[in-house]
Amino acid sequence: MRKIFFTMLLTLFQLAVAQDTIALSQDHFIDATDLMEGKLVLKKWTKDHNEKGEKNLWNVIYCDEKCMEESMAFEIEGNVKDAEKKYQELKEKSHSEPVHLAAGTYRIVRKQYDIPMERIVFKIDSKGNFENLMHKDMQTHAAYIFKNGMLVSAKSLSKDRSKTQFKEVWEKNIYTRTQYHNNGNVYKITKADNTIKDKDSKTITTTYSSSVPDQVSAVDNTITKVRQEYYRNGKLWKEHDEKKDVHTTYKEDGSKTIIRYHFAENNSSDPKDQYNCQEEYNNSNILISKLCKNSMLKKEYTYNQGKLTRLKVSENAVNYKVYDGKGNLLENVETSIAPSYR
Repeated sequence: MRKIFFTMLLTLFQLAVAQDTIALSQDHFIDATDLMEGKLVLKKWTKDHNEKGEKNLWNVIYCDEKCMEESMAFEIEGNVKDAEKKYQELKEKSHSEPVHLAAGTYRIVRKQYDIPMERIVFKIDSKGNFENLMHKDMQTHAAYIFKNGMLVSAKSLSKDRSKTQFKEVWEKNIYTRTQYHNNGNVYKITKADNTIKDKDSKTITTTYSSSVPDQVSAVDNTITKVRQEYYRNGKLWKEHDEKKDVHTTYKEDGSKTIIRYHFAENNSSDPKDQYNCQEEYNNSNILISKLCKNSMLKKEYTYNQGKLTRLKVSENAVNYKVYDGKGNLLENVETSIAPSYR
């Protein structure tokens, strides 16, 4: 049913392009910066640094005026004159503003050597909101459906309409984008929780194998700041926890290696008590060895059935101390380094 609906919509757009659409200049474009939140905005360049160059009709504006001010303010601390000059140049050369249109069907066409390369056709309702929109270029044919000006669904087909490239759904503050491999299998699913205001911390992206349907190959969770990668057999291979600064590699035999960056002994804030540590576990999840290093010391731990049996603490290649599992000193090697001669 959904496929028939999109086909009908695309047909209606084709008829609209040929008949009653209102042409807009190529200074107009769709700002898709807030696409995940279900918003598309029609804008027009009032000042454009790329005035003589090729323009895109579909733009994601990564740094708005507020963002620009913040980045420039940061630069100003180190180089006041140049930062201010750079910001003023950008501000003068690039500026756009929203455009409000009466009800009707409109089109924007980007041409290269008089050949249409990209086309956007959209319908505005009596309230001035988007009702539907089609975005077509040399490779894709995408249709977007709105309700009260907010996106509810979208679908993109290949040029010959034989393959679905992606689908998008907006429902109850959750955005879901499903992308497909050329063979039709799911390639990637991205979910965004729009109740979370931080755009960099609200998505979960799951990537799938092209050859095995529904076989997960990676999960990137920006909410928990954890990324996971999987073997082809579906078992967990790697896990990186950005918050804890911990990287874990799982071997196929069940053993694993954990690397802890900036690990602080006894929760100390003193840099000399912070180490990068590598822990080795057997396939029964029992710790067998640990190596911790910083710029001053190297500590090598040996375990038996999870219990510490030996610790070697080295200051350099020739000076070290060895302790047993209870902390008793077993060996103390101190070698004076020969002076250098000119």
